[in-house]
Amino acid sequence: MSESQHAHFLAYLGHDLRNYIGAITGYGRLVMRKAELPPKQQDNMRKLLDSAEELYDLLECAVDLAKLESGCLLLQPDDVDLPSLLTAVVERARPKAEIKGLNLLLQCQGLPSLVSVDQRRLQQVLEALIDNAIRYTEQGTVECTVTYQQDIFHFLIADTGP
Repeated sequence: MSESQHAHFLAYLGHDLRNYIGAITGYGRLVMRKAELPPKQQDNMRKLLDSAEELYDLLECAVDLAKLESGCLLLQPDDVDLPSLLTAVVERARPKAEIKGLNLLLQCQGLPSLVSVDQRRLQQVLEALIDNAIRYTEQGTVECTVTYQQDIFHFLIADTGP
């Protein structure tokens, strides 16, 4: 199978799997909204929805990797307020960190306000790295540090996990 056929196959598979994951999350949210569930079942439904979202994210990464390997992934740079993007990514991850009793820190002083990047891809990468750090850190801190020197950004996600 050629690289372009492989990428096309994964895109097709990804489309179908997205539909199934969408059905799982849609019905799960409907049950959470409409049904009066006991606390244990509510917790189980939240876990189901969280797992479905993680599966969706994993699927997106696999499809994107196939596109990248075949040269079909096109970046769409645009002017982005980087400090705001970083803050939003960290704040979305904060509830997962708090559930585990972890500190989640962001250090990003001295960055230019506007940068030209593919916001979706940068956000995707940062969310995956932060999520991984939270997942494998049992206690302590996950720290996200972004520095800018000589027109180069350095993104460091450090944790106290194994």
